[in-house]
Order: sequence, then C-alpha cells, then structure tokens
Amino acid sequence: MEFRTYLMVLFIGAFDGRCVRAGVDGLGGSRIVPYRAAIEYKGTVFCAGSVVETTWILTAAECVMNKTVSYVTVRLGSSSLYEGGILFGVKSSHVHPKYNAELSKRDMGLLKLSTTLKFSSTIAPVPLVKPGYGMEEGTKCTILNPLSNSMDTKAKLWSRERCETAYPNSFYFTDDALCAKITAINTHNQNDTRRNHTCNDHQQQQQQQRFMLGSPLVCEGKQVAVVSRIAYWGAGQCGAVDAAGGSKSGLPDVFSDVAFADHWISSHLIRRKRKPVGGGRRRSSAKLRQSQRRNDAAREMVPAIVARLLLLFHCFVML
Repeated sequence: MEFRTYLMVLFIGAFDGRCVRAGVDGLGGSRIVPYRAAIEYKGTVFCAGSVVETTWILTAAECVMNKTVSYVTVRLGSSSLYEGGILFGVKSSHVHPKYNAELSKRDMGLLKLSTTLKFSSTIAPVPLVKPGYGMEEGTKCTILNPLSNSMDTKAKLWSRERCETAYPNSFYFTDDALCAKITAINTHNQNDTRRNHTCNDHQQQQQQQRFMLGSPLVCEGKQVAVVSRIAYWGAGQCGAVDAAGGSKSGLPDVFSDVAFADHWISSHLIRRKRKPVGGGRRRSSAKLRQSQRRNDAAREMVPAIVARLLLLFHCFVML
C-alpha cells in the first residue's frame, strides 16, 4: 500500500472514531477472540476488557478511574493485545456507583466507544450471565492469557463454601466474590518483554501478573466475572505460582461476579428515550426542543472532535 493511501486510511479511520492498522487483522495466523478488548492509555496497554454491546466495553473499575477518556483507546479484532486489529476512541467512562476500592466490591467499569461497532467474525460481543445463573462447581471456564496469542488459561469454578473454607479467616469475601481454580496455563511466550510479568502496579505489587486487570472469565460461552484487584492467590504472596501456572498454595483465584452488577450494566446498555419538553404552545415547544437539540449536539461535538484529533495523532505516531 502506498504511503499516501496509508495516510488516507488513517485519517478517515480516526475521524470515524477508530485507528485502522491497514492490512493487519490476526497476527501469524493466531486465533482471534472476537470479544477481547485491549485497553490502552496514552498508547500503553494497561488493562483488558470485553465487548458487551455495539458501543460498550466491560472492564474493571480501576481501569477507568481517574483516566482522561481522550487518551484512552480500545484495540479490537486482533489476536494480540499489543498490535493489529483496529483502535477505537472512547467517548465516556463509568464506574459502578457501589465500587469499594479497599474491598474490590463491585469492581466493574464501562467504556463507551466514540463509534458504533459493526460486528463480524473478528469483533463480536460476549453474553453476560444474569442473576441466578446457577453454574455448578466444576464448570469449565477460560480466561484470556496475556502471555499467549493463541491459547486461553483454563479454570474450573469453585463453590462459595469450598472457597471460603480454603482461604485464611483474614481474607474478606464480598458478596460478589466468585472463585475459580486455574487448571492449566500456557506460558510458552515467557520471553515477551512488552509487559512486566513480575508484580503488577495495579495490585500494588502484591502478586505476580498472570491475568490482565479487566479480563473476562468465560464459562459455557458466557462471561461470569471480571479480573479485579480482589484476585489474590497464595494469600497475596507475590510470585506464588507453580510451573503449571497454578497457585502454590492450592488456592483458587477470586473474581468479581458480573451478575451482581447486572442492573447497573443493563441501565447503560439500554438506550433511553428522551422525555418530551412540555408546557407552552405547540409552536413554542417545537422551537424550544429544536434549540435544545442544537445546543446538545454542539456540546457533544467538542469532546468528540478533541478525542478523534488525539486519536489521529496517535495513529501517526504508530507509523
């Protein structure tokens, strides 16, 4: 592709809310997980997430807190968290109102993309479980492995009672804590130097990073939980991981159950109709509504234009 054509693709893509890496989808023939999202801040991958609707990405609360959305981009449609696919700009971010950082309770966050996704074989949503989904202990699950482009980490659900019995009494279980024991993890790509695989800053250097914050835990084709700061293994000992990728202590990982945030998530995904403006004569009401629509549109355009200009700049930097 000629350089001039490449620049045109970048320019058009950025102003459509996305940064297209022309000619690049999957890398090296690796499998693409269509709901997987890599979240970047100022060009650096720091969290993962999942596509749950045409404009929404579900992740951990810490991944969206205190972040300027104009610097946040989301990579979709790639087998890698770090390259390929398409970069999308972000319009807004939302943290669960009952999020408790100290306990990692309701550790959920949502990112609204600046453009509507067109689902395909490489970009598609993952269904979310609903309250009372009732998956049994031993249900097989998968979680995205940041060290591999081709294999997921395998896990099995643990019952709440078994998990609480296994953990020390000092460990506090929130009502939305969900346990899953890692059964196998692919670590063939340990030489990847693009991330720090020792202790994660998001977890205050308390544990080794096996999973990326915000990654989805998927069981029977549905997302049941999110990787959050509560996911301590080995009683919070950094590096307490055996050769197979499991906890040396035999403890399961603890995740944030998405079913407990169902109402909050659904309230954002469902588009609400605006209430009509009442009062006055019909002619005056119509003019008032028209004026309000123009004002709303003008206010919404400013951050969108700024975000897309920044995304365009980021696209040029990637050349």
